[in-house]
Amino acid sequence: ISELGNFFDDIRSRGQSVYDEWSTLNSSTGDIWRLVLSDENLEEYYTHQNQTDMLQDLPEVLSEVAANYTLHRDNYDFRFELGNLDSLFLMSVERMMEAMRMFKAGSNLDKDFIQSNFLRLDIYYKEKSYEQITQQRAYDLFALMCDIGGSMGLFVGASVLTICEGGVGASQRQAMRNTALSTAETDRDRAPTLENENNTDESADMKN
Repeated sequence: ISELGNFFDDIRSRGQSVYDEWSTLNSSTGDIWRLVLSDENLEEYYTHQNQTDMLQDLPEVLSEVAANYTLHRDNYDFRFELGNLDSLFLMSVERMMEAMRMFKAGSNLDKDFIQSNFLRLDIYYKEKSYEQITQQRAYDLFALMCDIGGSMGLFVGASVLTICEGGVGASQRQAMRNTALSTAETDRDRAPTLENENNTDESADMKN
């Protein structure tokens, strides 16, 4: 705020300087006109050249010049444009800052502030259950083809395995049958030999 006050004071001082310069310029211009219009030799020259602007009365010229300078000085006076707005502005800023300081001091979130400005309220809700049903596509074309291919592979593999197991079982049964037949034939071949041996033993016993 102090810097703003200094800024507005600087504007006022500069406006006063410009105002004084206008007055000085008015005085200097009046001196020039006095020098021009008071010279008798120049008056004869102006009369000979018929320059009516230079043959005017000095008081009228000085009055017109002073009026023009005064008009421009007043129209372009910075202090007039500023007026008392700087005071009103600074007062408003000061009040705003004071309100902000009070708000900052009053918004200290301590225990007293919470007890004075907040109410604790406990709300109990009855337990609720929600069921959400989501429908989505079970199979797409790719998944269906994969399942069909997997099932076909399983069936083909099972069929091949069954054929192999059947072939192995048949081979084992055939081997067992062949073994049994060979054993039976061997037993038949050995039976007469045993019978002859028994008869020979009996004959020997009888001779004795």
